[in-house]
Amino acid sequence: MLENDGLIGRRPRDNTLGVELASGITLFEEHTMPPTPAAVVLLVQAEADSREMYAEFLRYQGFLPVPVSTARDGLRVAPEADVIVTGLLLPGDMDGIEFIARLKRDDRTKRIPVIVLTACAWKSDHERAEQAGCDVFLPKPCLPDDLLREVRRLLAQRTGPMESVRLTTEDRHSAQSTIADVAHVEDEVAQLFQQFRLDLEEMLDRSVPNGSLRLVVTHLMTRRTLAS
Repeated sequence: MLENDGLIGRRPRDNTLGVELASGITLFEEHTMPPTPAAVVLLVQAEADSREMYAEFLRYQGFLPVPVSTARDGLRVAPEADVIVTGLLLPGDMDGIEFIARLKRDDRTKRIPVIVLTACAWKSDHERAEQAGCDVFLPKPCLPDDLLREVRRLLAQRTGPMESVRLTTEDRHSAQSTIADVAHVEDEVAQLFQQFRLDLEEMLDRSVPNGSLRLVVTHLMTRRTLAS
């Protein structure tokens, strides 16, 4: 979201994110979701320190990070994610390449952008990740700011057109309402001015029988009207 402002087109979520992991443990994000849903970033990283560092940084930036250590656990959480960040060397029977490939074969997750964040920085690793379907390849060491920039960019690409349409529609409705209000006020002012002019002419007719002063005032008021 983002820069802490709302991404749109989001599906509703519960206030807490709970997912039963392959280990049999149900993972609950320790922070409840804010009133405006934050973007969920799935972090699949083998090293605990790496998971905690990136998760804490993203949380501070207004995201809802879900850190897990294995691809199996990642597959359980993935349908709820807005962006997936994964390493390549993962514990268990599935590495990062297979994890990405499975995500792209699943209708629930195939459109979710994937960032590879790994210490495997060889050209062959990069090529394999791209062939599997990753959107961004970030070699370690990677500053949290660099990861944040790519997360925001991918989210903007995913939701930007929808936001643009929504804002355009809202602006159009607001502009139409403002135009209608202005037109209504202009009509009221014109009616008041016309009534004032009639009342003034009637008063002058009574006070100046020959109407000369009324003609002068009427002429001045007409010039004023034309000038405006």
